[in-house]
Amino acid sequence: MKCAVLGVSAWMLLAARQDSPKPETFVVKRDTLTVELELDGTLEPAERHVVPIRFDAYSGDLRIASIVPHGARVRKADPLVQFVSAKWNVALAAAEAERAASAAALERCVEELRLGEIGDALALQRLEHDASLAEERLRYYKAEEIALRLRDVEMSVARWEDRAADQKDELEQLEKMYKSEELTSATAEIVLKRARRDLERTKTQLETARLRAERTKAHEIPMEEERLRLEARQAAHRLEEHRRSAPVKKKEREAAAARARVAAEKHEETLAKLRKDEAAMLVPSPADGTAYYGRFENGAWVDVEETRRLLRPGERVQASQVQITIVPGMLCVRTALPEANVGDIMAGLPATVMLVAFPDLRVAGKTNDPELVGGRKGDAFDLRIDLESTESRLVPGLRARVKIFVQELKDVLVVPLGAITEKSGKTVVKVLEGGEGLVREVAKGRSNGKMVEIKSGLKEGEEVVVGGMKP
Repeated sequence: MKCAVLGVSAWMLLAARQDSPKPETFVVKRDTLTVELELDGTLEPAERHVVPIRFDAYSGDLRIASIVPHGARVRKADPLVQFVSAKWNVALAAAEAERAASAAALERCVEELRLGEIGDALALQRLEHDASLAEERLRYYKAEEIALRLRDVEMSVARWEDRAADQKDELEQLEKMYKSEELTSATAEIVLKRARRDLERTKTQLETARLRAERTKAHEIPMEEERLRLEARQAAHRLEEHRRSAPVKKKEREAAAARARVAAEKHEETLAKLRKDEAAMLVPSPADGTAYYGRFENGAWVDVEETRRLLRPGERVQASQVQITIVPGMLCVRTALPEANVGDIMAGLPATVMLVAFPDLRVAGKTNDPELVGGRKGDAFDLRIDLESTESRLVPGLRARVKIFVQELKDVLVVPLGAITEKSGKTVVKVLEGGEGLVREVAKGRSNGKMVEIKSGLKEGEEVVVGGMKP
């Protein structure tokens, strides 16, 4: 019975193995591994000239008389924009008013310079008087006032000492008198009590006078002397400060007058520049190329629509609103190179550029060195690929896919990328041996995104499982 059960179980296990799908496998072989790097980028001008619209003095509205069309080919020195004069009389009148204002400012500065000298002299006299007076108060206090105050407090102490002595003598005489007469009346008690009380109070006043005398000697006189000394020092400091600052303030007033003179001269120059700005009304092209409205920044055209709306004959604009960029023929692709691939790229590597807008178009190019200094953007660096074509469909701003040929490894062991698994910090594959899948650690090399080089751990002809291996 047991044998029958075991037989059925084995038969079911064998059937399950036969029904399970066979895993995809790959026979390890030697092959040529072409390593390429694919990146997304944007077409940019290899060189561009932003046309400056500058006026030395005029900053008013400009009216466009004529302008080159957006996207037109131009030659160097060809006229790009022709402005016509607008509000020149207003600008000139404003310049005249500014010149008059600067002349008035200069006159005021000259008058302030004159009055400042008089005020400085008066202030010096007052400060010298204050310093002398403070020094005299300190001298008098030290020479005479201290002795007078000491004599006052000593006399006060002496008066209370004398009074206490007199009251003591009087009390002793009263006690003798009443004792000899053997009086026991209430009157005697009252008189003696009053005398004793007056004596005690006088002693208290005497002690107070002595304490006040000590405080006057030890604290009040030194503190008052220090206060007067500080006042004298402050007065002397104010005098010294004025003596030092007055020449500086005079120089400042002289500098203000000099600035006012310069301002007046500047306004004279402005008038001349306004007349010279008339020649800047015609803007020439700085180079051969294509004229585009707007400016190209960070892989995209900026303010193109707004600029095209403004730059039309008859429109009034400000000089800062006129943005024209001249792009010579050659273009490049600007892309972000991951930091992990920086070591793969050097100048001169061949590249193929595919445009999103024109899938059928392939353009050859060459890499430049990665811009490692100042070209970092997050975890990547700027990389420029120079194109070798001036095909008319190529314009700045188009998105592109770049394939860079990095390296060709010949006669190396390769397996599909799906056969590789990272497990517990190790790179492993599953090798079929005797119908069983055995996990084996390998050392991998370069990869092209589909196949990967095996440096050790496998031999040519061995069969590995592709996918289906859980990490």
